[in-house]
Amino acid sequence: EIRPRDWSSDVCSSDLPLSGRRGLTVTGLDDLEAAISLEVGGAFTAEKEGANLSVPVGPSWSLVGSLASRASRGHELLLGPKRQQEEVWTVQIPAGHRVLSTPKSTHLTTAFGEYRLDVVQEGNKVTVTTRLAITQSRIGPADYAAFRSFAQAVDASSGTRLLIGP
Repeated sequence: EIRPRDWSSDVCSSDLPLSGRRGLTVTGLDDLEAAISLEVGGAFTAEKEGANLSVPVGPSWSLVGSLASRASRGHELLLGPKRQQEEVWTVQIPAGHRVLSTPKSTHLTTAFGEYRLDVVQEGNKVTVTTRLAITQSRIGPADYAAFRSFAQAVDASSGTRLLIGP
């Protein structure tokens, strides 16, 4: 048996690069038909890039490594259940700093799924929303190259960073 508290703690500790969490809210666990929502507040550790700071603003999906690592396939690839995941990352820009570069918004739609990365900057706040939907549960050998191209495009656009400077 996995209790909600154990599950959410595991997800937070392994997938989110937060140095200090300031709250965790999990909803949707009581309804089998509802989407599960996990909201975490915390602080990111920025990396120095010269005089500037680089901050992660979205998940790194690694679809090629986890689902499409082979160059070709002779048998069906079983992806499991159809699924979607949406993440919203909000970064408050510190006083005295400005945004130097943001990730490029991306929208990909294929027969295998959809990927969106949207960036909105309002004043000293940058919000990055990512959504990945896998709409197929099986990929046949004839479609594998196209699926792998989709996975490569998602990976190239994910794991993005925000660059801020004085």
